[in-house]
Amino acid sequence: NFTIISNYTILKNLVIITSVLNPVDKPLSYTSIRSGCTHETRLNQTIQTIQSAKQKIPNTYIVIIEGSSSQINKDERNLLLNAGCDMIHYVSHRYYKYIDGPNKSLAELYMIIDYIDRYIDHNLVIDREFQTISKLSGRYYLTDSFNWNKYDITKPLFQCVLHCIKKHPSSLFDSLLNQIGLRSSIDNQCCNTRFYRIPSRLWKEYYIRLIKGKLNDQLRDTTIDIERFNIAKDFEDKTIVWSHQSLLGVKGSIGCSNVTIED
Repeated sequence: NFTIISNYTILKNLVIITSVLNPVDKPLSYTSIRSGCTHETRLNQTIQTIQSAKQKIPNTYIVIIEGSSSQINKDERNLLLNAGCDMIHYVSHRYYKYIDGPNKSLAELYMIIDYIDRYIDHNLVIDREFQTISKLSGRYYLTDSFNWNKYDITKPLFQCVLHCIKKHPSSLFDSLLNQIGLRSSIDNQCCNTRFYRIPSRLWKEYYIRLIKGKLNDQLRDTTIDIERFNIAKDFEDKTIVWSHQSLLGVKGSIGCSNVTIED
């Protein structure tokens, strides 16, 4: 499958969609309900995710990073591919203990790292294959409010929320950020990671930021989610969209509660 990517002469926009279609029945760190919807609903929502990315983002190469420890069947795989997915990356079994564990954020970090590691192993040069790298959470979709060209594609794009630090004990949060060296001028905000975009030239910095997150053991045992672990902090010359001022146009339902939200 990797040789297919190398044959493209026009730079594409890589869209990675993190997905766990078959979640285990175990509690998360912040709720006893891991998933409030059926498997069929999760599958249909993920198909909608793919279709919206295909429709709203030009010249896409869409990859599902599937983390289910019980892998999806052939029919489900074909449904995802027919919806517009170019590749399904099955996460290595060595990460299942994190994906099935209580810390959802750590699981997502390992899922993305596993996919990037596969690129490194195959000596693919991401910045020569792709123009941008976008991350979109599975079961969320891009709405009519989403405008790919609204923001400069040569800069990292993140949506941030003001003062979400209040949702967590400040001293614990500050301590964790200090330990992994992520203090900056936007310490009191958090990055919404249901969708973000970076230019491919910065993929190595992006990878290093994920490594910083996964190597901090304390992140494994707290309820600090990946939004509070602000991956936007160390990127220079970035575009920040403040949630109280503008919507990016990303909508979906929270897994544990089925409450619909739009960013």
